[in-house]
Amino acid sequence: MLVAVVALCGAGPARAAALFDHPRTPQQLVDSVLAGVAGKMAATRVLTGRFVQHRQISGLPRPLVSSGDFQLARDAGITWRTHKPFESELVLAPDGMTLRSGGTEQRLSSTEQPALQAALGLLFAMFAMDLDRLDAAFELFGQAQDGSWQLGLRPRAGGLAQVFTSAVITGSAQVDRIELSSDGGDSTVIEFSGVVAQLGR
Repeated sequence: MLVAVVALCGAGPARAAALFDHPRTPQQLVDSVLAGVAGKMAATRVLTGRFVQHRQISGLPRPLVSSGDFQLARDAGITWRTHKPFESELVLAPDGMTLRSGGTEQRLSSTEQPALQAALGLLFAMFAMDLDRLDAAFELFGQAQDGSWQLGLRPRAGGLAQVFTSAVITGSAQVDRIELSSDGGDSTVIEFSGVVAQLGR
């Protein structure tokens, strides 16, 4: 379920491969790759928009496709609503996770699953470009070209390395696409549209 929420997408195998030839420090990313957008993204308090998710599972001939809308609020958490192929709602908040689907509701508290709070902070760090926080969990890579940028993430040793092997975040003014890849050949790609950012202190 976490993979479904985090989803990221790249701009093609060749460019993604080249991305990981460019290791960067947080300061190098701010000064070059993310110059002009890092400050605005860091000031984001709320993000809303739509998504289309493609999840490719090894052994299946076609990706699983879903779509819906989302809201990320720095203080409240993430609401991820899927409208197609069926209705569901996932809420990831500081006190836990709630999944509503088919008239049923499942809850997990942060006490039961302490990793949920860490995951929530990490997800928002990806969208808000909290580079210091990302640097603590990932090796960072970056490149910019023709008005767009890519940020590559490789998990440092620990639990995340068992979930995915690399992530590519692509954007311009905001995050546009995200991809997660795993050793087993599975991947999750999400494209965002109609994204609106609310800034604040």
